[in-house]
Amino acid sequence: MKILCKHHPDIMGLAVAFEKLGHETFLWQNTPAFDIFDEINPDVFILTTKADRAMEKCIEARPDMHTMVQVDQNIWILDGEEMELPNVVDDITFHHVDPNPHMESDVVYIGSPNPMVMSLAWPVGKFNLKIFGPWTWPIPQYVGFVQTEEHCQAYSSTKIAFVTNIVEGMRAINCKAFCLTDRKEVAEELEIPRVEEGDLEDLYGMVSHCLQEPEECQEWVDAHYPAMEKATYTILVKHILETVFK
Repeated sequence: MKILCKHHPDIMGLAVAFEKLGHETFLWQNTPAFDIFDEINPDVFILTTKADRAMEKCIEARPDMHTMVQVDQNIWILDGEEMELPNVVDDITFHHVDPNPHMESDVVYIGSPNPMVMSLAWPVGKFNLKIFGPWTWPIPQYVGFVQTEEHCQAYSSTKIAFVTNIVEGMRAINCKAFCLTDRKEVAEELEIPRVEEGDLEDLYGMVSHCLQEPEECQEWVDAHYPAMEKATYTILVKHILETVFK
């Protein structure tokens, strides 16, 4: 099959997964809609936003073409029907790499400002904390925006990854990072140790314990990393092809 993907970072791994399974994948950036659809004549069209009028006309003109529209992390509209797909990790993009000495940390956090993470910044020097994200944090531990390669290095080079959502949790685990969270749904979905939200004593105690007992953290990683092999974009694409686009 020929797969046309409206270029977006969130679905690059999905496009590669189709390619790995033997399908032709084309990334669409700036070409006019009618031109790209006429040129490729795709069997599957994937996008992350609502189709504009030009796209809709192209879709209407191809009744046999399958469409995939991502409306949330694991909520998709497949051929007009909204479906909740399993949580998966983009294993093509986010995976373990050799640790980078310049990225080493006791705790790393990638995301929007979080008061629990902020509390680990003081007293300065107590923990080697590194924070990444598109939002500027007014503390010296904020490193800046993180590119994909640095994303993997940050998780692969840390002792503890503090995560607040399932997506980042799965990325961190696939980079073989030990994880902590303060979110109940993340802890339950990924079996991540949880500290009580707002309980700084619990947070400090858990972080200190993990740093003093690295063998326990490694045992957790060894037990949970293999599960990611069953929750990848490649597995998701196989599921879609076998159950929806059959």
